[in-house]
Order: sequence, then C-alpha cells, then structure tokens
Amino acid sequence: MLYVALDKDLPTSLLTQKMNSLGIEEWVYLGQDNDWIRGTESELASSIHRVSTIESLDRISWHLRQPYIEWIGQLSQHNQSVEWWGSALSAKNPYSRMYLRVCLLELAKQLISGGIKRRTLMVFSSPALRDGVISLASEASFSAEALSGRGSTGKWLSVPSALQDTFSALYRPSIRVLRGSRTLVSPPRDTPRPLRRNVLAKHGVRLPTRFIGDQTILFFTWVDKRSFRQDGRYQDPYFGPLPELLKERGYRVAFVARVLPSVSFEDAVARLARCGEEVVFPELLLSEQNWTECTRRAEEFSPVMPMNGAFEGLPIHQLVQEHLAETTGALADALSYQFLAANAAAAGIHPRRVIFTCEGHGWEQVMTWSVRRYMPDTKVVGYDNVTFSRQVLSMFPAQGEYGLRPLPDTIVTNGPLYRDLLTKEGMPSGMVTSGCALRHDHLWKGPLGNGAKRTVATVKGTPSQVLVATSVSPSDSVELVACAVGALGGDSRYKLIIKCHPVVDAKVIRSKLGALLQQGNVHFIDSPAQSILPSVDVLLYTYTVLCYEALAYGVPPVCVRTENSLDLDKLEAVPEVRWVARTPEELRRVVAEVLAMSAEMKQRWQDRASQVVSSALSPVTPEAVNAFLGDAA
Repeated sequence: MLYVALDKDLPTSLLTQKMNSLGIEEWVYLGQDNDWIRGTESELASSIHRVSTIESLDRISWHLRQPYIEWIGQLSQHNQSVEWWGSALSAKNPYSRMYLRVCLLELAKQLISGGIKRRTLMVFSSPALRDGVISLASEASFSAEALSGRGSTGKWLSVPSALQDTFSALYRPSIRVLRGSRTLVSPPRDTPRPLRRNVLAKHGVRLPTRFIGDQTILFFTWVDKRSFRQDGRYQDPYFGPLPELLKERGYRVAFVARVLPSVSFEDAVARLARCGEEVVFPELLLSEQNWTECTRRAEEFSPVMPMNGAFEGLPIHQLVQEHLAETTGALADALSYQFLAANAAAAGIHPRRVIFTCEGHGWEQVMTWSVRRYMPDTKVVGYDNVTFSRQVLSMFPAQGEYGLRPLPDTIVTNGPLYRDLLTKEGMPSGMVTSGCALRHDHLWKGPLGNGAKRTVATVKGTPSQVLVATSVSPSDSVELVACAVGALGGDSRYKLIIKCHPVVDAKVIRSKLGALLQQGNVHFIDSPAQSILPSVDVLLYTYTVLCYEALAYGVPPVCVRTENSLDLDKLEAVPEVRWVARTPEELRRVVAEVLAMSAEMKQRWQDRASQVVSSALSPVTPEAVNAFLGDAA
C-alpha cells in the first residue's frame, strides 16, 4: 500500500499519529524542507524506517543528465523567443529545482516499479511531484492514498482529473502550458523602485556620457558589503583586478551595478557616488512601464510543448506547469534586461565589450540576445563563475542549440581544467578560452606562487580544526552544518569552525539548528575563510569554490552529500583529490581516516592537489587578460 502526503500539509506531530495509526512501516522523503525532515526524524527516532535517497538520487541524476539537456534543446527548437531564453526552464537553472524534481519523480517510479511490499509513505514538498507519483502508482495498479492535515484522506485509483486534462492534450499536435496570474515580487525588497530613483537623484547620480568606442568596456556586476575597501575605494568581488588592469591599458570602464538586498541601497549608492567609478544603475534606465510590461509578458508566457512532451516516460507536464508558476518573477526580472539594453543604447551607451559572470542563467541569455539586437557592434564575454560541476546544467547547451541559443561570443574560464571540461561536453573550442582566476590571485601570491608545501600540523594534544564552508543555499547550509555537528559535535578531538557563504545569514542557521549547536566545540566565524584556511586540518563543503583553495593550502576537502538536493560537487571531475561522506556516521569515519594519513600518503595527495588547483585557477598574467579582449586563441 502506498500513501502520499505534502510536508507543508502535515505538521510533524500529526504525521506521526497518522503513520502510527495506519501501520506505516517505512517512509521516503522526496521534498526539500530540511526543518521539516529533521523535526520528523527526531520525533520518529528509529520507530519507522526512512529509506535513504542519496545513492539513488545521485545515480538517477547522472543517468538523466544528458537526456534532460537534449530534451530542453528540443523545446528550444519550438520556442525561439526572448521569453523562452529568459525562462528558468530554458536555462536549466540548478537552483530552481525543476531537474531535481524530475529526478525525484524517476526515483519514485523505480520504487513503485520494484514493487512496494510494505506499507510505505512518500512525502513531498511539490504538489505536482505528488500528483505525478499518484499517476505512476495508478499505471502500476497501485492504490495511492493521499494524507492531509484536514482529517481526511482520498484514495486515488485513477489519474486525477487535473492530470487527465493535461494528458488528453497530448493527442493534439502541441499544447501550451497555461497558468494562473502571478504577482511579480519586485527585486530587491529593501527599497521600492520609485524611491530608488529618488535616492539616485539625491546623490546626483547620472548615466555615463558618450560611452562608445573601441576602448569602452561595460561590466555587469553585483554590489554588497564586499564591494568596498576600508578606505572607501571600490573593489569588484567578481572581477578582482581585471577592471584596473584594463584601465592601465587605456580602456574606459563602467559598471552596471545591481545592488543586492543584503546591503542598504542608499548606503551603496552613496559609496559608489564617492568612489570615482563610472556606474550605470539599472534604476536610471528602467521605467515602471518597462516593469509592468515585463510582468505582463512573464505572466502570459506559455511555452510550446511537443506532442510527446513527456520526458523519459515520466508525466512531467504538471512539474513544468508548477515550475513556470514558481519562476514567473524570475522571468520578469530576466526580461527587464531587454529594456535595460535598449534604453542604454538609446542613451548613447555602446561599449565595445560587455563582460559578465557566466552561469548560464535566464537573465544572461536575455542580456546577450538584447545586446546583439540593440548594440550590434558589441562583443559579449562571459566569465565563468567557477561553477566546475557538470550538474550545473545551465552551463551545458544541447548540441542542437549552438547557433540558436543566445550564448556569449566568448566564455573565459578560470583555467584550462574547466575549459577542457566544457569542450569535452561539446562546446565549440572557438567559443571557450582559458583565462585566469581573477578572484583567486592571492593564491598565486601565496601557496601556489612560492611553491611552499604545507608545514602547519596539529600540535599533539590539541583538537584538529575542521572548517565547515556552507554553500549559497540556506537550506543546504543547514543540512551541511547539521551533518557536521552530528558527526563531530561534542567531540573534544575536533574544533568545528562554521563559515557561512557571504549571502547566507549565520543567524538563520543558528535559529534553525538551535540546541544542536550548543556544543562546546562549535564556533562560527565572520572573517574570510582564506584567513583561517592555512591553519585548518580538514574542509567540509557542498557547493563552494573554497574546496580548490583548500587544495592550494594542503587542506584535504571532504564533500558532504546532501539528501534533498542534487550533487553539485565542484571537484567531481577530479575525484582523486577529495573524499565523500553522506551521513554523520560516515563523515566521522572519513574525517578520522583523512587525519590518520601517513606522511607518504599525504605527500602524494598534496602533489596531485597542487596540480589540480594550478590547472583550475590560473594566475593573472598579461596573456590571460588578453582572453577577455578576444586576443587569445
């Protein structure tokens, strides 16, 4: 017997009662709410077995990876519009969870196909995923009973009517996925858009004049507290020394500054107005009418789906519909780049080159499409944002999309490692070139440049220092810290040092984990991770480029796999230099093994680690800078 439920519909206490009263023998969590699953597991303890999904999800995500890329490529053939290119569906944005839910649907299908012999509960965060599993259960002649928090259950012996409407449309040559109206949440939220223009006027901010000619370069960047030195000068956290190096060559440089909600907009404007840089604020180029138009187009967007729209035998139209509804705001934001480029061109901004951090997101594709339309003499250069993982699907177009998808003229990588990975995956060699690691130049001035070997060793009798570096995702960060504390918390042999990603609020992590962090050996730090890396013994990470910096400092990295998201390990291409753990018990064992390596084993590892990081993060040289100017082969 199969039962299904939504985590948000069932508080932990109520779910526990239902599971016990129904005699459920095992359960599977196919959702993304870390707070919910931790509370439920704590409540149930070991009374009801939870089926782990880590191994299965990892295997499935790699099996479906290329078919999914090609499926999106087929959709691109049918949807050659700026709205399509701006959508998270087209971009395959790894943070939007569409591909994750497809993989979870396949996982559920395999469990059902294997024959559910016990009374099993599947819990979801996505209603569309739940309904897809109900459909699969019906096809396999299983009775799927839906649990809810309203005191009632519903037995689904056939495909629900909502799905029947979707499936009946498959018999037509094509269908359009329709959604209800969504309200756009204006980004960012700290200062409303109309008030932002008042702030800009207050500080006398204007657009650069006559920004045109061969010696002009426009950077698209974000601004937060990392963007300013103590003396008030501007420092770009994404492009490092590149703007200054280009100025030294005689180029005129300006920045499209998008202020992140983590800082006060007015404070950022005041600082930028004083720093002496030429800055283009999007608020000066985008009217409320532009935003209204972006909102309307995003809400009306309905991509054409081919008749055989089901993917690998999975009923995913409900997932597509849900995904489009969830990402309407992101699409409206992406579409704003069309007006941004058009209005900038009308204001006399025609740079020779546009340079932006490249991760393959929808806004990048709209920006590229728009620059080519409104600034036809401008070259578009994407600087790889140290993604590395092949599961960041947004960086890998289908073969049929080259020449169709609005991709940069050139993608500059941080070194040959990722350049070779992209070309191996099918990217034309003329499109991608190896540049330099602009954000990691300090490594070549330190451990990589001087060739020094790691000499720091834990003093006998003192705890080994374990650095826990979270990703940009708050949810994954909670899961990582919980696993690390579960494995090593309270053990006097270790000192756990938690460093949150700059956009993750440590207070949020603390509040969610609560009493779990009340261990004497758990410490949070605010200082840059680079300041402590030289003295730590092990790095625990999920999705962060800090794993490469750890290699440079001779710190063994351990990738901690998350149960509720895809594996985005940046060291996946070079598995010999990192370790992997999936549970607190496994992590405890792996850390002990790493620290127990003999001097000979550690030296062999360190030699290979140095080779890997040198290939991944090349030094900043005049030749490397040429890659951004189109002068490098």
